[in-house]
Amino acid sequence: MKRLLFTVWLVITAQLAYSADIKTLFVEMPDSIMPLLTKSNKLDFLDYADMNMQANATNKLGGVSNMADIKDDYLSLQMTSSSKVDMKLYYGKDSLLTIAIVETVCGGYCDSKITFYNEQWEQLAIEDIIELPGIDDYLNRKAMRQTENRDAVGNMIYRMFEIDMLSEPEMLKVKLTSKDAITDDELRNTIIEREVISFRWNGKRFVRLKQ
Repeated sequence: MKRLLFTVWLVITAQLAYSADIKTLFVEMPDSIMPLLTKSNKLDFLDYADMNMQANATNKLGGVSNMADIKDDYLSLQMTSSSKVDMKLYYGKDSLLTIAIVETVCGGYCDSKITFYNEQWEQLAIEDIIELPGIDDYLNRKAMRQTENRDAVGNMIYRMFEIDMLSEPEMLKVKLTSKDAITDDELRNTIIEREVISFRWNGKRFVRLKQ
């Protein structure tokens, strides 16, 4: 309990000490990170959100994008009918800030890409912040001793993962979305040990939780 209270205190203190909020960072974001939107689009989104109106804007391709959600440290944009971009702020000691951008495309399965930046929008090395799971992290190791099971995984055409930054504070979850690429239900249930792998932010990087 004391550790949880300390973590909450650390996050609140860092937020108070940091001057730029998510709205300012969003507007100042380089075009290369979110090329579909103009600065005018971003300002329109924020104006509509402040007025509690539906935040829609015509993007550079002539389609409609909308701001689906905005909080003090998080915003979510539905860029097209099949793609979205999420932005979240993670605070550390001495007011250091890590900005996470998750781009997700959903076709047959949803698949995400995550990129990290500092407050100057300089890209950070992903390996310094998180060790993202691969397909082997979701599998039952004992079951994978069987040749049939190894072959089934080897024949998986799609290996896609969706990243969720919102469901729990200071958490990040990576979900295996393409598990039914193994079409045999019994075989899939034997091979796939877990569907979601969770990480917690410790003020510097994401630490994988034991399962």
